[in-house]
Amino acid sequence: MDTHLTQQINEFSQVLELIQSGRAKSYQAVNVALIETYWAVGENLSRKVAEASWGKGIVKDLADWLLTQAPDLKGFSASNLWRMKQFYEAYVDAPKLAALLRVLSWTKHQLLFQCKTPKEREFYLISATRSHWSPSS
Repeated sequence: MDTHLTQQINEFSQVLELIQSGRAKSYQAVNVALIETYWAVGENLSRKVAEASWGKGIVKDLADWLLTQAPDLKGFSASNLWRMKQFYEAYVDAPKLAALLRVLSWTKHQLLFQCKTPKEREFYLISATRSHWSPSS
């Protein structure tokens, strides 16, 4: 292989690395924003339910209303709204885990909901972040 071609491949590889690094950062930024949104929605729902002003029926109505107001909005079905409430309630009393929440994707958090105890969930959340699970992996 001639040196000019080798140099060109190396230069092209550098550009590819820049692109891949930028994409990974953008996926992480989007994930953080989504997790923060789901946390805020879950907090709102938890408060409304605790005040006994909202129940299953109204959350279903909310999901339907969101669909009519923003038909292109995905991921806000009644069952997903309840999962957001569950997400908030699972971690609201565990502030030391709050920073870790933004590392994992929503899909991985849903897997953690299957844990039987808060200690088990904490163990897997810490293990997942130490193992460098990324939002896109």
